[in-house]
Amino acid sequence: MSTAVLYIRVSTDEQALKGYSQRSQAERLQSFCANNNIEILQTIFEDHSAKTFLRPAWTKLMQHLTQQKLSRPNLLLFTRWDRFSRNTADAYYVITQLSRLGIDPQAIEQPLNMSIPENKVLLAMYIVTSEVENDRRSLNIKYGIHRAKQEGRWMGHAPMGFIKKATESGKTVLTPYEPQATLVRKVFTRISELNTSISRLYKQSLDEGLHCSLGAFWCMIRNPVYCGRVKIPEFTGKEKYEVRGIHEPLVNEELFDQVQRILDNRKRNTYINKPLNDLLPLRGFIYCPCCHRKLYGSGSKGHTKRYYYYHCYAPCHYRVRSDRMNTLFLGGIANLKAEDDYVSLYKEILQDTFKDIYNKKVIDQVYITRTIEKLIDRVAKARELLSNGNIDCEDFLAIQKDCEARINTLGLELHNAYSLVEIQKVSLDQAVSQISHLDDLYERADLALKRRLINLILVSNLIFNEAMFGQDVKKEVQVIYGICDPGSHLSLYEGATKHEQETPDVSPNFDNSMCAKIREIEHRKGSSIDWEGAKNVLQWLRDLARISQECRIKK
Repeated sequence: MSTAVLYIRVSTDEQALKGYSQRSQAERLQSFCANNNIEILQTIFEDHSAKTFLRPAWTKLMQHLTQQKLSRPNLLLFTRWDRFSRNTADAYYVITQLSRLGIDPQAIEQPLNMSIPENKVLLAMYIVTSEVENDRRSLNIKYGIHRAKQEGRWMGHAPMGFIKKATESGKTVLTPYEPQATLVRKVFTRISELNTSISRLYKQSLDEGLHCSLGAFWCMIRNPVYCGRVKIPEFTGKEKYEVRGIHEPLVNEELFDQVQRILDNRKRNTYINKPLNDLLPLRGFIYCPCCHRKLYGSGSKGHTKRYYYYHCYAPCHYRVRSDRMNTLFLGGIANLKAEDDYVSLYKEILQDTFKDIYNKKVIDQVYITRTIEKLIDRVAKARELLSNGNIDCEDFLAIQKDCEARINTLGLELHNAYSLVEIQKVSLDQAVSQISHLDDLYERADLALKRRLINLILVSNLIFNEAMFGQDVKKEVQVIYGICDPGSHLSLYEGATKHEQETPDVSPNFDNSMCAKIREIEHRKGSSIDWEGAKNVLQWLRDLARISQECRIKK
């Protein structure tokens, strides 16, 4: 004998239509089972829409069928296919899940043998017909709401100060509701008198008995329904507009328009202000000339704008305008011109560095693509677990939201990696020229790259002075830009321990031939540099090349 679970579903608006009542469906299903010698194991009653399978009774049923392997039925019976689902894609997915469990879903009034391929076309027709019916009903509701608004009727909950009442024709109309209506009128009148702020007026209205949040208060004083107008939103390509409402207004149009002009004039100027850090890139690198403590940075409010300073918290209270110090630094690096031999050397290093970054980005592309695929699979598995009843709807939505956020972030990173293909087309000579135009590189970089460039150039614990260059830059900069005196001996590891000299921080792709070239360049200049110093110069050039490439990628 075959066994079956009866699935009886109605939605709220179908209770008394077309014989869709639960009792009617139960009688027909029970009669069908009695005539065909089918044992009824369970009857499931559902009062939920069939747009999706996120239904309480269905979720519990799937969870039971998944866990109880020995008591699974052979059939899942319902009267018609629209009782099962009104979504084609979801229906096919759930039918596949039931087939894996050995359960055959069947509509007794629309029987289909799913082993016959042609019957799948009939199944699609049955379900699509219901889906189209749902979509048509939804569209009709939207058109009906839009038409009612065009007639001047307010759709939705009654705004504060109004109540909905039915007319003799059966239509609902907004009617003033006391004492809220009087309080709303007072609000508009007080705003027009220009004698108080909105926040103070809101608190005063709360004390008088107006119950709403500050956000709802702002919506209220901006809503034209109070002067008898109804907003018509954008619909089918038509722009939004307003029509005369059929309800009684609480305030006249002149008062409402006057209030809107007052509120518009109170708006703050919308302009993009640079964050504090963008105006203080040297903060933490410069020290006070009076007490030799680190200079901090902050803004000071003036009559028309904020002025930013680098300042000391010590009793000396020393401070200097940030724009002045920033200009001094920018002018100093603008005067740095690399020697020709180091420009040629930098070109070779730039090519090698770009190759390293490009290879890394290619690896990133593969990794990001695989990660995105895994996140998509995770959502699909979560949907399957939801259908089987192993997780609830809230858990599924949380997993879906998390995966979508991570996919969006990874998508930006993937776009960044692909942008290197375009960067390759940029002339190498343009990148090489930046070694002698550090000011141009500095101005095009974001805050993080600016601070890396500052750290690359300036010595640590630099005391501020008007001439911030010369011996105030690192020894590597002195070598590359010819600041050192001819004939000098350069040991860039003076004061370092023996361990530090043996293990300098250099790139893993370090090329000994580059160090030999650096030593040869200095020898031709009549100077000398030890091996560790040459390694440090090479590392400085590599760091500059990476900053240059990252700046180009972000642009």
